[in-house]
Amino acid sequence: MGAIELRKAIQEKTALLPEHLLREVFDFVEFLNQKQEQYMIDVHNNLLVAGQSEMTHVEEEFLNYKELYPNE
Repeated sequence: MGAIELRKAIQEKTALLPEHLLREVFDFVEFLNQKQEQYMIDVHNNLLVAGQSEMTHVEEEFLNYKELYPNE
């Protein structure tokens, strides 16, 4: 089932729910949105840290490069 079908099925299933249960559905959707947002923030932060770590590694590899490998 694709995203469009899922959205339609959710609408159909929730159409007859009483208000108090609709509020629970809404709260759960809000929770999922926050969870997804936090996941994206975590991925972004992890990529930044990994990028900085890799740059440090590369810079360390080239320390004293000219002294270690002089032109002949």
